[in-house]
Amino acid sequence: MPRRAEAASATRFAVVVTGCLLALLLTAGWIVRQNIEHTKAAANDIATRVMDALQVRPKIVMNHRTLVEQQNAVLQLTTMEKKLTERQRIDNSWLHSTKTLEVEADLVIRAGFDLSKPFVINIDRSANTLHVTMPPAEILGVELRDVRFPHEEDGVWNKITPEDREEAIRELRLRIQSEARKSPLLHDARAEAEKKLTDLLETNGRSVVFNPEAPR
Repeated sequence: MPRRAEAASATRFAVVVTGCLLALLLTAGWIVRQNIEHTKAAANDIATRVMDALQVRPKIVMNHRTLVEQQNAVLQLTTMEKKLTERQRIDNSWLHSTKTLEVEADLVIRAGFDLSKPFVINIDRSANTLHVTMPPAEILGVELRDVRFPHEEDGVWNKITPEDREEAIRELRLRIQSEARKSPLLHDARAEAEKKLTDLLETNGRSVVFNPEAPR
């Protein structure tokens, strides 16, 4: 009898231990599923906030796992515009005959981001931080609103042609684009985007960190 009692007691103990282990496994599985669902919900919330504000859904990643894929409602995101009026003079000489052409234009320079390039937000749950990697800021376009030719002077046999006017406009646009790339405009465009994203995403004690801009 003592042996049978010991065997029965051991069996009951094994059953209890097995039950406890199963309960722990089920609880752990439930916690993992809850954490995954919570993370997915947080990722979707982040993506929706950015999409509503900037018309781009960034790629959301955690622990090298993609939770949300990048989608773009627009191809380009403009975060900074600058309006200005510029003038350029062109002199052209041929066989000692010089023609002079001055072109003046009202322009709008747009700076922002090419959304065909990666825009990724990495969730760091342990630090409650979002690490944001954005495309490099670019000059997206130079729009000429009004073009004037305030001064035109033909040479004796070197006359101004429609092609000269087209070339003058093209050179003015290229010069403005080149100068804009060297100006603070790109820095300002990125700073404006970072401010908008920080205002959108810094909630419930969460911080936002921007990774250095990739080379253009």
